[in-house]
Amino acid sequence: MTETNEQILQSHAGLIHRVVMHCNESLLLGLDDEDRSIAESILRGIQDPSTLPDLAADFDSGMAAPGIASLVHASRNGNAHALQIIAGMAKQMLQAGGDMGILAGRIRPLVEGERDADKLTEDMGEKGQKLMVDILEELLKLEAN
Repeated sequence: MTETNEQILQSHAGLIHRVVMHCNESLLLGLDDEDRSIAESILRGIQDPSTLPDLAADFDSGMAAPGIASLVHASRNGNAHALQIIAGMAKQMLQAGGDMGILAGRIRPLVEGERDADKLTEDMGEKGQKLMVDILEELLKLEAN
């Protein structure tokens, strides 16, 4: 860290400490268990990236599909925040490679309305295909409402 950066941080040390203390105490209070776990993981990951969950670990399509489908659905309906989230998620999936990398490339077609399971599961392994089919099923439920 440069001497200038050190001086800036030192002159704002009180503010920095108050913000961190406030975030640690109140940031997580209004969250449900799932959101709190995610937020805590992000905060730990900022401090120590080795604590982040393994991107290459097996994924549970039953858990992932509803979340991905809801983000695709919201993005398709013009929710800019959901589109930003799913774009960031797609970048992470692309880095993970394999079926997740393929899925990352299929996010845009999903948002644009593609629902052909054969097209969307092409070149995927069994787990990737299951995840995509589960996403499509969730999307159909959301779109029916």
